[in-house]
Amino acid sequence: MEASTSQDAGFTGGLPTLYESHFAWQIRSFWWGLAWAVVGTITAIIGIGFLILGALVIWLIYRMVKGLLFWNDHKPMPL
Repeated sequence: MEASTSQDAGFTGGLPTLYESHFAWQIRSFWWGLAWAVVGTITAIIGIGFLILGALVIWLIYRMVKGLLFWNDHKPMPL
């Protein structure tokens, strides 16, 4: 059985609904953000981690704004 993004996110099949796509977007934002926060925190000792953490903040703001704009327009997130 092949795993796909829709199966991993628990979609019911077919195109994701507005809620499913936004929920999957939030889950991916959380896990990728957590992974980069760990990498940035560990590498902060040598100084490059602060750049990673700064980029992470900008990336998370981008993800939040994009999600809110799509939600306001009643559009599902691109998966």
